[in-house]
Amino acid sequence: AARFFVQCLSDPERGKKARDYLAKRQIDLKIAQECFLGYAPGEGQGLLKFLQAQNIAPETAVQLGLIRKNERGYFDFFRDRVLFTILSTEGGVLGFSGRALEDAQQPKYLNSPDTIIYNKSESLLGLQTARGAIRQEKQVILVEGNVEWLRLVQVGIRQVVAPLGTALTVKQIQLLSRWTEDF
Repeated sequence: AARFFVQCLSDPERGKKARDYLAKRQIDLKIAQECFLGYAPGEGQGLLKFLQAQNIAPETAVQLGLIRKNERGYFDFFRDRVLFTILSTEGGVLGFSGRALEDAQQPKYLNSPDTIIYNKSESLLGLQTARGAIRQEKQVILVEGNVEWLRLVQVGIRQVVAPLGTALTVKQIQLLSRWTEDF
């Protein structure tokens, strides 16, 4: 799924709307690639078709929060959003946080649901890449939004993370305390 979303952002036609949004927010495409940003196209079944071509059953994708099912069939959970890839501290993909491209699109952020591999109250956006900087600087900076996180990373402030649609939790504090006590 992460590979599909990253490819969509890079695609000259498919990803243009998302790249225009990032440019408007003054996000450099190089940093977007470095931070594993992607784009979920609005067509509704792009990811589903990609996963099926990889021999991944729709039911598995539903369990992972990537696909939904209703009375008409399967459809992509994320549609027409810039996607921030949520990584484990070891670098594995846990889930995604999707930012709406239009102000009228609600919700503004749509996060992967909790699954067998992802729990948003135990995860932080950017922690995998911030660990070294947190240890070196002996501090961590918490920001509320994904774009704010990315803008700070872009200007070289690397010890920054963002919670994913939750207030800061005890589990997140425990996770951060592996690298610093100053936040």
